[in-house]
Amino acid sequence: MQNLICEKLKRNKFLILLLIIVMVRFLSVCTFGAGHCGVKEKIRYESYKEYEKEGLDRDRAEAGGTSLFDYFNFIDRFRNSSIQKARNFYPSPHSELLLGIVLGIDELQTVPTFNDILIATGTIHVVVVSGYNINLLFSFLKSFLGGIYSFKKYLIAVIATLVYSVISGFEPPVIRAWIMSSVSGLGMFYGRKLDPVMLLLFSGLVMIFFDPGLLYSLSFQLSFLASLSLLMFSPIVKAFFAIISKQSMTKSSQNLLQEDLVSSFSAQILVWPVISINFGRVSIFSPFINSIILWTIPVSTILGAAFLFSAFINYYLAFAVSLFLYAPLDIFVQVLRLFSNIPFLSVTLKLNAIYLIVYYLAVFVLYQLFKKKLESVANLERKYVQT
Repeated sequence: MQNLICEKLKRNKFLILLLIIVMVRFLSVCTFGAGHCGVKEKIRYESYKEYEKEGLDRDRAEAGGTSLFDYFNFIDRFRNSSIQKARNFYPSPHSELLLGIVLGIDELQTVPTFNDILIATGTIHVVVVSGYNINLLFSFLKSFLGGIYSFKKYLIAVIATLVYSVISGFEPPVIRAWIMSSVSGLGMFYGRKLDPVMLLLFSGLVMIFFDPGLLYSLSFQLSFLASLSLLMFSPIVKAFFAIISKQSMTKSSQNLLQEDLVSSFSAQILVWPVISINFGRVSIFSPFINSIILWTIPVSTILGAAFLFSAFINYYLAFAVSLFLYAPLDIFVQVLRLFSNIPFLSVTLKLNAIYLIVYYLAVFVLYQLFKKKLESVANLERKYVQT
């Protein structure tokens, strides 16, 4: 046991060193110099984006109305034009849903009824640009370019995803996914396969180093924990569903609905306590609802991007694309409206810090136990398949 711990420490010594550096920076900035951390200021704003926007406006005012960021006003114009074009083709809440999924534009406050439905069903996180969009774009570019094993192709993929990240608001989940995709692509370029959990921790530490106040950002917390939960627990949850359905783990992965259910359950394991602390209620049926509508997100993202692109070129081309796009958007809306009529859809539950710590410690211990069991089951299954 001691040798195993020493081996893991040696293997991850760079990550441990980075963790120590980040901790020192966080303590120096947010504890001894709390005024520079900006945590107290961020609490006054409803979102991290509002805090950043007012800070940018303040920088412009101090510079006499001019700033380097003024050269990027075309991004604001593009986003505003996209809002108008989406509303010209789609009613509410379809247009707001489209803008949130593709460009991360939060217009849901203009449709409070549907916004409440999203919160009650536990699907509010789905209708914003997240790391999923970046991974989807990076995977598409990798396939389109024929792999990224040349530095030129890798650079194109990195720049394209960076441009999309900036256009979509450069929110913490997007930044995290962009760092992970870029580093992972670089590893592929050099022929090295990187541990996704270590890569996630690395990206999180890099972000906190540059902005320690991100630790207090709810979007960063939810994105990071959802990704970590998915990476850690999806094999265990997949094995559990395979046992229930009496299928092998290989066959169970071929069921699309079951795969979405596995992803939804896995992501919720580390996320629901944070939702409970911040919102005071938890959706009981959230994993089931997410598994039903999850397939509409990549379809809506791809068709939505094609629609917005064509809307700036030709009206009739955009109209043709909009006909195909309406179906997945409407399915998403109608399914959520249907489930919102279920009584006791969510329960009132607000955890405190002590319960949160106890829960995460228990989950970590159980994970270590089930991980060993899962590895033994997987080894037996591989032997069975080979024979």
